[in-house]
Amino acid sequence: MSIRMQQNQSQVEWRRAKVMELLSKGESNQSEIARILQVDKSIICRDIAYLRQQANTKIKKYIDERLPEEYEKCLVGLTSILQHKMLKTRERKDTSIITCKRLLFYETRFTYQRYSY
Repeated sequence: MSIRMQQNQSQVEWRRAKVMELLSKGESNQSEIARILQVDKSIICRDIAYLRQQANTKIKKYIDERLPEEYEKCLVGLTSILQHKMLKTRERKDTSIITCKRLLFYETRFTYQRYSY
């Protein structure tokens, strides 16, 4: 890639970062963003479309790759906590609490099985 193309790419990346910064600060008027950055409104429209597409791609990747693992870790942790509490409750021989804990435990497991891949 030529030096000129690299500079142009750097400018585009800088501008898109500024557009995102302005949007995150509540500036939603594209004309105003264009005025602040001293570019045409159509460029801002394209930048926003690009940023939305990038955000879509990132969130889909997160949902596909990361979320199932995080969900599984949470279920394992909850199951462990519930089992520990059930053992402690048994030691106290408090049957009403045991019944509630079991219900919660089985309901959690049922929900996991219903939504697992």
